[in-house]
Amino acid sequence: MNPVATVALGAALAWDAASLPWHWTQGGRSTVGEWVYQLRGGARVTSQPPVYDVVAVKESDGAESRIRILQPYIESMDEATRLLAENPAMVCIVTYTPRQSRSGFWAVTRLHESHTIVLTGGSAFTAEDRRAVRRATLEAVLGPESLRDPVVARVSREDFSATRVLWGGVAHNVMAATGVLLFGLSLGWVPAYWAAARRRRARAALWRGECPGCGYSLRGLEAAKCPECGREVKDPGAGPGS
Repeated sequence: MNPVATVALGAALAWDAASLPWHWTQGGRSTVGEWVYQLRGGARVTSQPPVYDVVAVKESDGAESRIRILQPYIESMDEATRLLAENPAMVCIVTYTPRQSRSGFWAVTRLHESHTIVLTGGSAFTAEDRRAVRRATLEAVLGPESLRDPVVARVSREDFSATRVLWGGVAHNVMAATGVLLFGLSLGWVPAYWAAARRRRARAALWRGECPGCGYSLRGLEAAKCPECGREVKDPGAGPGS
């Protein structure tokens, strides 16, 4: 190996580390990516994934009943407030919390996903009503077409969490580990470089009439050793003992 290979491999690894994601808003969180981000002076981000709060109202029309969803910040909550005051058993607060995180030490190798829907209140809601609330909440928050997604369809029935391996990230890690190994092997020229530098400095010192070890002036002396430090004075190119 030579210095060119070391510089090239080091630059590639540094570029790769600088491009790693450091927060979930970038599609994942790499431990190394977060370290690099903070070393560059980046502030720690503490924002959290979104949480959706809606109000579910059970409306009865004779023998049949239906679920209506009211969304804060989209429509007025005056009606929901009135219904809560008049008949709280027919109204429940629904909190939908979707969380998806990608993480890994170098590249992102794990995807953890969890979805929970919590219903608060609504004592008049039957088990069937609560299933209808889950479905209506997802349609209101994510859109009617969202239920075609297998994950959303599952959330409409139950809460769940799952973790899976991201094989693309694993392949990235393998290539990065190979790069680190090659970078370490490429440093084989460093000891030889320092040994050659020492020999050059020793020759230069002798050329100036100085001891290569302590710099004591040897001009006019014929001894084979430096009288100051006791170092043998010989051709520094002869070996490590020079």
